[in-house]
Amino acid sequence: MGVVIRDVMLDISEDDDLSLALDFGKPVRLLWIYVPDIDSADVDIHASISVEENPASDTFKLVKEDLLGGAGTGDEIVNLNLEDDIAGFRYFKIGTSQSQSADRVFRVGATYC
Repeated sequence: MGVVIRDVMLDISEDDDLSLALDFGKPVRLLWIYVPDIDSADVDIHASISVEENPASDTFKLVKEDLLGGAGTGDEIVNLNLEDDIAGFRYFKIGTSQSQSADRVFRVGATYC
């Protein structure tokens, strides 16, 4: 199985510390996240197997947190451990522990389950 790569935007006009929903089309296992230049913050992953008509609904759960140890400034790749809690989700959001001053685009690498 090859790696699939998708971009997801944190659009501050929508929410200044949580990205829009990223849909892989079917369940994936996350491998890594490229964190762009961000205002000093930590990075979290929120995931859902499915979403209702409103992707912002509370069907998302926090599955990984503090990926940068609280001092991330961006331009780094976070390699994720392939644990069961991030396997088999279709939808993802990337969160930051601090509000961002501008839009951010995160690149996510994954494999289909």
